[in-house]
Amino acid sequence: MAFRYSPLRYWPHRRFNYFRLHNWSGYIALSVSILHPIVLLFNKTTRFRVMDLVYPVQFSKPAA
Repeated sequence: MAFRYSPLRYWPHRRFNYFRLHNWSGYIALSVSILHPIVLLFNKTTRFRVMDLVYPVQFSKPAA
């Protein structure tokens, strides 16, 4: 793909659009990565808040 690979030049009998496959797999990966934190909000055992997902770094108070 980086060197302007053409499937028509190397495999004239196979016409498969690799760029379309690459784009769709990217869209699927993006949607799964967005849905994952949203699913965590509805999990009752862990009790995530929206702030936990937006800013995931938690500071613990030192023991006195």
